[in-house]
Amino acid sequence: SHTNKTSDQALTSILENKSISMEQLNDINSVLNFYIQHLQDTGDVTNHLEMKSNQDLRTYISSCHDKLLQYQRQLEKSENTKLELDSSELKFFEQMKGMTSEWENVSNEYKEIPETELYELSEGHWISLYNDLSIVTKENLN
Repeated sequence: SHTNKTSDQALTSILENKSISMEQLNDINSVLNFYIQHLQDTGDVTNHLEMKSNQDLRTYISSCHDKLLQYQRQLEKSENTKLELDSSELKFFEQMKGMTSEWENVSNEYKEIPETELYELSEGHWISLYNDLSIVTKENLN
């Protein structure tokens, strides 16, 4: 999707320049927000049905969200338009780049027409997509 492409470009350039700007933060957040928005309800449904839904996806997304919020605050306070990142901070963005492209691969398998927007999936599909995304998240966190 367009959102994913924009975010992936932002992540690539963060890793290359070893710094992050507000615009890049917003680009990455747009992908997280997309998944948060659409998976929140799905997660609630899977929990309600007591399906075997693991918490890795939700936990990972919210930890990313928190971390990006910290960068946002730092940028707002700082005089600079960019924050320099050290190697441990870059690891976080590297993992995130891997993770979001895994999500994209999983999500694409659910779309009957590749170009369509993801949220046009039927409700039932969201639940299995949620579980599949959770599985790849768990695998990539280890």
